[in-house]
Amino acid sequence: QTDIRFTVNAKSNDILFTTIPAEKGWTVYVDGVKTDYDTALNDALMTVKLSEGEHVVEFKFFAAGLGTGLILTVIGIAVFVGMILIYLKIKKPVKLSKAVNNDGDIDKDKTDAIIESDISEESEGKE
Repeated sequence: QTDIRFTVNAKSNDILFTTIPAEKGWTVYVDGVKTDYDTALNDALMTVKLSEGEHVVEFKFFAAGLGTGLILTVIGIAVFVGMILIYLKIKKPVKLSKAVNNDGDIDKDKTDAIIESDISEESEGKE
């Protein structure tokens, strides 16, 4: 969120002309009261009507879609973490230490045999 706050002294009922681009997401407050703004230069810049006297003018900007984007980001991270936790819970560690040969290399034949024996042990336990 972006906030711009300043004090202005209007010598008469006048229009405050700004160089702030008129975009969706801006809210204007004059003396703490939400106020509608107008536009100038083909709807390019914001203007605010002011009465005579000193005023505190505040412009607040909240980008359209920012809230939705933050919510979707949090949901995405939660789903990702959940998937990792589920994967870690259901995966079965493979006993690769038995598949290492004397040279320290992994022997594919032994690895396949270990995996097959683990699968057969699981299926025997379910019956």
